[in-house]
Amino acid sequence: MEPIITSLFISLSLGAFIGLQFRKKAEEGDYQDHSFAGMRTCMGITILGYLSVFLSQYDQSIFLLFSSFFLLLVLISYVQSAFQEKRIGGTDEITLATLFMVGILIGHGETSIAIVLTIILSIISSGRDELYKISSKFTKLEVIETVKFAIIIFLILPLLPNETIDPWGIFNPHTIWVMVILISGIGFMGYMASKFVGKGKGILLSGFIGGFVSSTAVTTEMAIESKKNKRYINVYSIAIMLSSLMMYIRVLIEASLFNKALLSRLIIPIGGMTITMLFFTLYNFYTKKGKKTPILKKDIQVETPFSLGPAIKFSLFFVIILGITELAKNYLGSSGIYIASIFSGFADVDAITISLSQLSSETEILEQTAIRGITYAVISNTIIKLIYVHIFGSKEMRQKLMVVVTSSSVVGILLSFLI
Repeated sequence: MEPIITSLFISLSLGAFIGLQFRKKAEEGDYQDHSFAGMRTCMGITILGYLSVFLSQYDQSIFLLFSSFFLLLVLISYVQSAFQEKRIGGTDEITLATLFMVGILIGHGETSIAIVLTIILSIISSGRDELYKISSKFTKLEVIETVKFAIIIFLILPLLPNETIDPWGIFNPHTIWVMVILISGIGFMGYMASKFVGKGKGILLSGFIGGFVSSTAVTTEMAIESKKNKRYINVYSIAIMLSSLMMYIRVLIEASLFNKALLSRLIIPIGGMTITMLFFTLYNFYTKKGKKTPILKKDIQVETPFSLGPAIKFSLFFVIILGITELAKNYLGSSGIYIASIFSGFADVDAITISLSQLSSETEILEQTAIRGITYAVISNTIIKLIYVHIFGSKEMRQKLMVVVTSSSVVGILLSFLI
């Protein structure tokens, strides 16, 4: 008897929790007071769902009877709101139907799932305005590209063979695409942060967050701006430094995802570069008072990494890096890996970071070799940004960043040899 009483209490509590959300909406004028949904009704729905399962052990038809009765009530509610209140949305009705499922889950002993589902319902029910604000910030192209990529994940990934397909045992299509999804996911979080947190907050914050998506894109845009507005070169330079800082952090995150043991030693050279870059960032920020300039309100534009195009490009590049790294390891040893890392870093630091992290986790190369290779890739990626500044930016920016990049690179190289 006690488990039944406990289940009934949980059902009542979860129903009351959602009922409070509906009551709040009624007070705010979202729907009429005579609406079908209310606190007592929500509590009754969860109990109805629970009893439909509990009593069905005595008669299977009871579950069908209770379910049909509930669905009829929901249908009547929708028709009433559609014709009398001119409201054609079905969010409340779907919420109530899901609440009925909460009671069913409790009846089957899935209390944890029922609680999580209730919390999700609460967020959806009470966060309408916030959800509208979020959705309004997405462009049509961003939505289309995200849907494309989601289709590729759920339709293509399960079909890819989870075994190597080449004579050398290097290329596993399933593993490669999983890497693409993970890196795109990391970039997508940074993109969302730049879109919702950094939007309208200025160059420094959007530059820092944008570096999580593409520090190269931030560097190029800031270099171009430095020629247009020479008065704010210091601010643009700081934004580039911040994007590089975030790139260093991204490398550490990627390495930890594929080889946690590598992180404790990799953090020495990459951490040293991070501290050096942070020193110059703070020095320029506090000595030049860049934070007071009005141009800080400009946002930095970065391409969404969760679209199909960048994902395919990264997968192709990752395959090439895998092949080059394996050939370098087999024929040239550590020196070959270092050369491959440097050239890889000119284009992208993510692929070589993942590749070397995996190889070291499989004991195919020494951790020291992996750490130095990743460090060299980070340094070459930082240096290539200086070249972009030389091509697109002003002379003053080149001179400022030359000292920063050189200092950071020297620190990274020296620390990599201390491991």
